[in-house]
Amino acid sequence: MPSNKSFDSFLRSVNERFNLFRSSLSEMMKILSLEDRNRKIEAVKEVLLRIDDLRRTVSSEDFPVWGPVLESRLNWYIQVVATNDTAGRELLKTILDVNPEIQKQQWNFDDYDGNPIDFAAIYEEYYRSSPVPDLFDQLIAQLQELIDSGEIDSNKSLQALRNLIATIKKNSRRDQYSTVGTWQVVRHFLGTLGLEGLEAIPAIAPVVKAIRRTVDELDLEVPNVCQKIRDKLSEVAAVYLPMLKLEQLALPYDIDNIHEQANS
Repeated sequence: MPSNKSFDSFLRSVNERFNLFRSSLSEMMKILSLEDRNRKIEAVKEVLLRIDDLRRTVSSEDFPVWGPVLESRLNWYIQVVATNDTAGRELLKTILDVNPEIQKQQWNFDDYDGNPIDFAAIYEEYYRSSPVPDLFDQLIAQLQELIDSGEIDSNKSLQALRNLIATIKKNSRRDQYSTVGTWQVVRHFLGTLGLEGLEAIPAIAPVVKAIRRTVDELDLEVPNVCQKIRDKLSEVAAVYLPMLKLEQLALPYDIDNIHEQANS
């Protein structure tokens, strides 16, 4: 087994979470004998929370087989307890089945090579679940509509708009740095283009206003995604790098500066 302070700290964290799980499981078994259904459901939810905490702490390869088995039965119990008189007995039977494995559980990690923080995966998770990808797609369509309108007679401006669309397509989905950089380029470019003047042209006023609304939404959503990524990094670092303070991480952009730029 590896022996260093970081790993020892990680192992303590896993064992602490495992002990909290076992305590919650023991408490739940006591509460299951009571008549109060709400208390029983809350106790079951607490055990589920502890199982999920363990899952997020260790790799999928190290998560024990009994975890999903017990988790599945606990979720089933919550769903049927109101209508199934045997739900409690079925749950206890599952607990008795997996209890020997729980009692024998050891977190040795003999082949442990380290659990890296996957920055790309964290970015992907929060970026894909946010409105930002759709907003960039929406902006591309609106900029193309502006080009196709025939109301912009400057070849230099038209070429610049085409370059902006190409820049958004290439960079908005690559990583956090590229996403924030694309957003900043969009804001500065459109400010230089002079949307106020274009909005005075009746034929394109609606699309210019739509572009403004999209950029306003990006001003809200891009910093929001960045903050969620930072929060997730803080959560992950607390488990895998417990001695690391989040403010020491070299994130692509300072969150406070991003908010200031959006409001400027």
